[in-house]
Amino acid sequence: MFVGRKAELARVRQVCRTGGALVVRGEAGIGKTALITAATEGLPVVRISGVEAELSPAYAGLHALVAQLPGPVPAAVAIAVGLRDGTTTDLATGTAVLRMVDGRTVVVDDAHHLDPASLTVLLFAARRLVSGAMIFAVRDAGPSGLPELHLTGLPDEDARKLRGPSASDALLAACAGNPLALLEADVEHLLPVNGTVPLADRLQAAFSARVAGLPVATQEALLDVAAGESRFVPALVPAERAGLVVVDGGVRFRHPLVRSAVYWGSPLDRRRAAHARLDGPWHRALAADGPDESLAKRLEHEAERLTDRGGVAAVAAILRRAAALSEDAQARTRRLAGAAYAAWKSGRPGVARDLLGETKGRPADEPTRRLLARLSGMVELYSGDQVTAFHRLVRAARRMPPDEAASTLFAAGDAAIHAGLPMDWLTDGVDALDCDPGFARLARLFVRAAGGRLDVPPGQVFDTLPRTAAASPAHRWVLPMALTWLGGDPAEAREFCMQACEAMREQGMLTIYAAVLPWLAELEFRLGHLAEAQARAEEGLQLAGDFGQHARIPDFEAILALVAAVRGDDDACRGHARSAVAAAAATGNRYAAATATWALGILALGRRDHARAADLLATLSVPGALTAHDLVARAAAYDIREAAGGVSVLSDGVVGGGGALVSSAVVAGGSGAPVPSAGAADGPGPLLPFHHARAVLAEGERLRRERHVADARARLRTALEWFERLGARRWAERAGVELAAAGGTPAAAGALTAQQAQIARLAGEGLSNKEIAARLFLSPRTVGYHLHNVFARLGVSARHQLRDLDFAADRSP
Repeated sequence: MFVGRKAELARVRQVCRTGGALVVRGEAGIGKTALITAATEGLPVVRISGVEAELSPAYAGLHALVAQLPGPVPAAVAIAVGLRDGTTTDLATGTAVLRMVDGRTVVVDDAHHLDPASLTVLLFAARRLVSGAMIFAVRDAGPSGLPELHLTGLPDEDARKLRGPSASDALLAACAGNPLALLEADVEHLLPVNGTVPLADRLQAAFSARVAGLPVATQEALLDVAAGESRFVPALVPAERAGLVVVDGGVRFRHPLVRSAVYWGSPLDRRRAAHARLDGPWHRALAADGPDESLAKRLEHEAERLTDRGGVAAVAAILRRAAALSEDAQARTRRLAGAAYAAWKSGRPGVARDLLGETKGRPADEPTRRLLARLSGMVELYSGDQVTAFHRLVRAARRMPPDEAASTLFAAGDAAIHAGLPMDWLTDGVDALDCDPGFARLARLFVRAAGGRLDVPPGQVFDTLPRTAAASPAHRWVLPMALTWLGGDPAEAREFCMQACEAMREQGMLTIYAAVLPWLAELEFRLGHLAEAQARAEEGLQLAGDFGQHARIPDFEAILALVAAVRGDDDACRGHARSAVAAAAATGNRYAAATATWALGILALGRRDHARAADLLATLSVPGALTAHDLVARAAAYDIREAAGGVSVLSDGVVGGGGALVSSAVVAGGSGAPVPSAGAADGPGPLLPFHHARAVLAEGERLRRERHVADARARLRTALEWFERLGARRWAERAGVELAAAGGTPAAAGALTAQQAQIARLAGEGLSNKEIAARLFLSPRTVGYHLHNVFARLGVSARHQLRDLDFAADRSP
């Protein structure tokens, strides 16, 4: 019987109807499964459940999903679940799972108990659904980063309906509205009213008492089921009659708390005996009652196989158990180090830190010591404090072979940039190493790039990498990206970064891909590709959450704040900036905090609040401030000058100050069309397109004040076109007002960029924003933004009005 929860029921039904993902969160027995079952009644639902286990087979949950879906199994999934031989990556598997579940309703009960490899790919798919719904039921710990519905206890009125009118007030208080507690007829004496024992523990104790009253053979059979057995045997009949298990082709527990009561309520020797009766390396590992080197080696081999199958998320648990079974102390530490590396690579930095802690004080061979030292710094670089990461990586480099030490110092350089530390140490550090001379050259380029003085194209950097760096799938892309993102020609850098990111995605290097995506997003912002920058930043924000890269989250929030600032979206800019600064403070990411502050300064300038802008931008150069950063201050030089007193025309001083990061090969608006020239301010110059448009606007305003109206109109019309291409709404309005005051009119209304025309055409064909986003590799939010502008330009108010319009020709102004 389902009672109450009308609002919650409507929420789940809406998700099933409109599509998307939802996490239903609440304590054990609170009614998550009952709610989802009631909401999906009558719908074709694919349902799987996580099973609490000390060590789960990798992709067990995905295997259960595959078994319920019709049609051929994609190659990546077949390899992952062991149906065929081969190698794959978690990215390929997640993408294949997305295709499999799209358009369906998938329910994952007890997702917090799902094996890590399955959970990783299912969450990847859930966050990218175009149609269909995925609903995860979890307790207090479990999946995050998705919309959530929190369930609390039923009110007394509904609780009494569920329990019956004779329920005492004391019982209702003890059950706290928990439906499972209310439905257990024999637990009243086990539920103390004082509430000092958690309700889940009291329920588990109640089930344990019920299990203890069953025949010994039934208890043993129940323990086998709790350990992983799925076959029904006659000894389970009493348990079925007692309502502890459900028989439906196989056998399963009525509730996860029953399984917990059976498994964890049994002595260790009985649990080991149950695993010994079952087959598979996991069960043998759990059945072992002491060190077993041969079994440890077998688990280590299984971990290698799982890595090839894209199951790196499960490797940490397997290697941790292998470490516990190790007979040799150094082998134990080596396996713990491997487990920590797998945890970090699969996006669980907290688990990696715990495993690193387990290695403290243990004997280890030198390669393992080097791995632990570097890994400690890398975990901190992506997920913790940037100053700490810098010092750990510098220390780690001291114990490494020369070439490996040089690569580690470059990682320390990344931490230094985010922390706002000086970079002059890098050349001395690399010069002191007896490493490939190419690393010394890279170090000098790195320092020049950090100073905005790089003049070497990314392809040349890529072609002349030191041999050991070129041999690394990650370093061969990351090092040239790091150099060219910081300095040089942003148009060339963007093309190279796009190629590098595509290679990383294809090779399944999602952890590294997520870490370098801020560089590409920022380059696209500098070049005026605001829609693309926003889409990259939104994707990166999602991936950073997926992989626990807490130190990169403020980078993406800051870029989103910049995009919103240029567009004049006050609420979005301030919201992203607040999030960026808060996350930056927690991780020592001064670069992100400074970038977010720059965005707020741009927003204030757009509102003509020069005093506010000056106060904000001044903090970019205050020694010791969280928002102080030389790189950002140099990029914001144009805005700092305008805030201080206004800039009317481009000058060598402005170019030299704010333009060092941007080249003359700039296009605006993402359409590929060159920025129009503007007489005395011909060509975009080495400034951001947005800044150059503002300079042209300022010159047009000056010319109008000096009554050179013809020249003023030309400047103002050009500035207006640039602002419209960029989507800089507030600045476009200002240019339009000035143009009208000069007696001019805007370009023909209805002119669309190539991307706007493409989106308008697809919308006219009936595609939803989600479907358009999936087809064009954009975010639904970006599509919505473009459609808003399309409607305004074309003078239409509904999608169906787009059907009869011709978008075949290039309608760019």
